[in-house]
Amino acid sequence: MSPRAVALIEADERAAKALERVLSGRGYEVLRYETPGRFFDALLKRVPQIVLLGLPLPGMEGTDVLRVLRGNAETKRLCVVVLDGLGRPARVVDGLEAGADEYLSKPV
Repeated sequence: MSPRAVALIEADERAAKALERVLSGRGYEVLRYETPGRFFDALLKRVPQIVLLGLPLPGMEGTDVLRVLRGNAETKRLCVVVLDGLGRPARVVDGLEAGADEYLSKPV
């Protein structure tokens, strides 16, 4: 595990580029994935220190990705921050109940 690797799973291209620019400028290695499938494939080879997880995602809701991470012994302790552009109270609750460590409204 790279101590400075951040996985960014975000379908919103504009938000992803902005986050990637900020994080890489601060010395983090950003591992960017546009879909949950690509993220899960990459997890087989490398587990990041933190996951920034967008809501929604193509093919799978971010809260479902989170439940999969929390249900796996190797990834259940990963720090996961949910990113959402809606910020509705119900979505905040859903993200936190699914196991998110933190919930941030976009733009971050």
